[in-house]
Amino acid sequence: MAQPLCFYRDLTDIAEKRISELILQAGTAERRDDALFPEAGGYYRACALTVFLAWNDVTEGWQTRQDRDRLAALAGAEGLSPARPAQAPSTGMSRGRARLDA
Repeated sequence: MAQPLCFYRDLTDIAEKRISELILQAGTAERRDDALFPEAGGYYRACALTVFLAWNDVTEGWQTRQDRDRLAALAGAEGLSPARPAQAPSTGMSRGRARLDA
């Protein structure tokens, strides 16, 4: 059953794009001298970390090490250890917290 694997890939793609957007916004905010909200860069970085943590929780047991490492580096979460070892997703099985084949 390919549906769970497609869901995982789509969710990972969405999370990666959102994290990238937030990190870009953080950099833009941090370079502005006239920012009305001086902490905006930190806020965007915290949001990027939150997206990563949500992705990490939802995909627990499905994620690949490469995906986790890439998203963690992008979000600035390299020091966080996974809840369980990353491994390749298995199709047709419910793993981790999310039931992807429902």
